[in-house]
Formats: sequence, structure tokens, C-alpha cells
Amino acid sequence: MSDATGLAQFLFALGEMARGVATHLISPVWERHLLDARHPTRITFTHREYDEVEAPITTPITILPFDNPVRMLCVVNARSKFNPSFPSGYYGNVIVLPAAITTVKSLCEKPLGYAVELIKQAKASVTEEYVKSVAALTVARGKRIHFPNVIGTYIISDLTKAGFEDIDFGWGKAVFGGPMIAVGVVSFLMPTKNKKGEVGSVTSVCLPAPAMERFAKELDMLKHQASEGKKSKSNSISSAL
Repeated sequence: MSDATGLAQFLFALGEMARGVATHLISPVWERHLLDARHPTRITFTHREYDEVEAPITTPITILPFDNPVRMLCVVNARSKFNPSFPSGYYGNVIVLPAAITTVKSLCEKPLGYAVELIKQAKASVTEEYVKSVAALTVARGKRIHFPNVIGTYIISDLTKAGFEDIDFGWGKAVFGGPMIAVGVVSFLMPTKNKKGEVGSVTSVCLPAPAMERFAKELDMLKHQASEGKKSKSNSISSAL
């Protein structure tokens, strides 16, 4: 029914009503027909994000073979991709999930820049036509499109600009807005403030225990590199980028 941006806009408008504001800053707009599939439907992109893949045999600690495909689904807000642009108060769902796909071998052996470039290319592939193609795919599959098997799949959603922290029902702005935990294979980036009032981001991550241990080690390595960089008067973290 709604994505994060739309939900935040809708709740912001409800907050204005609760505070007795006469005129909305951004009035909610329904207009769901804007994303209706064309007739006849035309699927103009290959949507790998909805590939129906065979689930591998899993154990509590599953190690995927080197030739196994892995994918990261990028949550992209497509509002800015339309011409003419979407009404500013549209609070429906305008996100799509282009996939950055590679193999375990490539991801393990190639530098970090390789993975970053795949993600950039996936996000850049989203256009107005891409969104219309997703709508067509939904109709063609009887409105039953789903994510591929979660093994080897990761999704990240950036909520730092959604605006949940600005919602005010009369008691002041929220201390925190967003999901409290990661959900399955979906991780979230969310805005936050520390006790000093410093603005930053917090990330919820949900991974199998062995993967989380490896992830923590990688983060420690990056922090160590950052610390060494400061000692050498460098502001960058060395990487393969």
C-alpha cells in the first residue's frame, strides 16, 4: 500500500491534523492509477530480482559453492524518475528492487570496488520505463511476484531521508522513527541522534551467526584502518575503490 517515504508523508499530515494545522504542508494524494500497468502489458526489462531460483540444501551453517549466484536487492525510490514527476503528496508505493547479481567466487576474490560498481549499475538502471515494466510483470504473474529464495540474497533499505523523525502529533518530534530491528534478510539505515544531539545513522543488520561474526571482523578491520589513517593525517579508509 505504501513505501517508507509515502508512509512518513501520510503520518506527517496526520500529525498536522492532530495539532490543528489548517493547511497541510504537503497534502496526501491518492491517485493510485498513476502506476497502473499499461494495456496491453509490456515487460521491457529482465527483472532478475524476481528470478525463481532453486533453493539449495541448507544446514544451520550453509556454505554456498563458489559458482552459486548471490544477489543484493537495492531499494530504490523511483519518484524522481518520472516525467512529469509524481505529485509531491503521493503516499503509495513507488519503490522497486533492482538486483546486483554476481557469484560467490567473484564476490570473494574481487576487490570491494567490484561490488560497489555492481550496486551503482543496478540502481542506475531504474527509469520510468523500468517501473512500468515491473507493473506489467505483476499483472503477467497474476499479482504474485515474490523475492527469490532468501539463501544468497540480501536487501538493504535506506530510511535516513524518509522523514519519520519529523512527525509530530502534538508532543514534539519523535526521538526515533523507523523499524527497531532488521527483518529477515532486510537491513535498514535509519537516522538517529546521540545524547549530545549529534546526528548520525544507525544500521540494523540481521545475518546468520557465522556471517555476523565475519561481518564484525570486517568492521573492526575498517575501523583499524580508519584509526591508522588519522595517525597519518589521512581522512580516508584505504580500500580497493
